[in-house]
Amino acid sequence: MSSKNESDKLIKVMLEKSQEAFLLAIEIYNKPTIKYKVEGFTFFICNAWELMLKSYMLKKGMPINYNKKSINRTISLTDAIKKIMTNSKDPIRINLEAVVGLRNMANHLIIPEYAIMFNDIFMACVLNYNNKLYQYFEISINEKLPTNYITMFLPSSQDTIQVINRYSKEVKAKYEATKKYINHILTETSSNNIVPKTMAISYQLTFKQVKNIEEADFKISKTSPKEAELKVVHKAVDSSITHPLSNKQVLFHVNQELTKLNIQITPVSNGAKTHFTTFTFNLYNKYYKIKDIPEFAYKHKLGENCSYTYSLELIQKIISDICSDPDIFKKIKESIK
Repeated sequence: MSSKNESDKLIKVMLEKSQEAFLLAIEIYNKPTIKYKVEGFTFFICNAWELMLKSYMLKKGMPINYNKKSINRTISLTDAIKKIMTNSKDPIRINLEAVVGLRNMANHLIIPEYAIMFNDIFMACVLNYNNKLYQYFEISINEKLPTNYITMFLPSSQDTIQVINRYSKEVKAKYEATKKYINHILTETSSNNIVPKTMAISYQLTFKQVKNIEEADFKISKTSPKEAELKVVHKAVDSSITHPLSNKQVLFHVNQELTKLNIQITPVSNGAKTHFTTFTFNLYNKYYKIKDIPEFAYKHKLGENCSYTYSLELIQKIISDICSDPDIFKKIKESIK
């Protein structure tokens, strides 16, 4: 067997193990009865990344063993990260190095409350793995696991403070030092107070004062107790976070996911395209009245002009509908006609 065939066979085995480790990480993270959640997740997600990165190195003809004869083993995950992601400021690299750092200290001083601190970073790490696996090898993990795979119920920050006070000074000191480190890297990677989604999946609430009352989501005023009215604020919206996608970006993300899933849309007419286009998006918008649904669309009004941006939830809905019925747009067109 040629060296090329042996390398391809090794890559295939390593990628299969990488995906298995990834699935184990997700299962451990989501299982409510497991208390060894943080440690288990970091062990397996790091193993998944290490096998994938080393597979990519083999694909590129890069050695994965140390050059020194005295060290008869493959390079560490930390070294593999540096060889593949050469930009030390890359949020994906910073995210993964933070998870590796937690794994390295997971044998001691780890308490369940670390799940709260790292939750946003863990979710970004999972999505980054998904994207890199497809970028490097055109393998979609979505065939084995749906895109909304991480869901976790966590205690509130107030509960965390109460629990933290029960631990020893050494554990609390390590916890506070780690929290300080996480806050530092989140600040370092953020731009205009927005943390990149490849660094951490988070929701940020921002308040600002506006001159035009019509632009306000709610009002705050000073009044006497008798005149005061109680107003329930359901959602303060920063559309750049909740609805960040333009029409063009919706098309891009839907088609990217369809390519990963190897799904083609049934043409709406003879000679029509088999991917998601502006025409099919407009059909979909009109049929489901997407622009009237706040969960999916946000209306920007400037004078007499209006425009819309869209949410990531809309991407998930479109993909789900297409997967359920590739004929959907043809049927919608016939229904409207």
